[in-house]
Amino acid sequence: MHDNAGVISIALTEKIKHYVKETELYIRAGSFDRADEALRKAMGQANSIEKENIYSTVKDFYKRQAETYEKEMKRNHAVRIYEKLLEMKISDIERKEIKEILLVLYEKLGKRKEYHFLEERGL
Repeated sequence: MHDNAGVISIALTEKIKHYVKETELYIRAGSFDRADEALRKAMGQANSIEKENIYSTVKDFYKRQAETYEKEMKRNHAVRIYEKLLEMKISDIERKEIKEILLVLYEKLGKRKEYHFLEERGL
């Protein structure tokens, strides 16, 4: 619905708002490919300052969803999101924090191969 609303919106700010909301909903649904598509649509309508804000907002969506999954003990889902965050453009500090979280989750899930790979790469 937000995609359709974005298409028919005239104002760029409304288009962006709808595409960002679409991105958030796809993240909640665990459909990261579609979330990426919606993000590209939002970025295509934005100027450079808006693009930074959009990207930051989407990163926050991913982080909040991962934290929600952790609280709900859905560790595999949280791992998928944290791994997705590592693929994104994030600061070195954020990357280190995410790797620390992933180490704990990998250990709890018994994913030794991933745990050792991440541990060898260093934090």
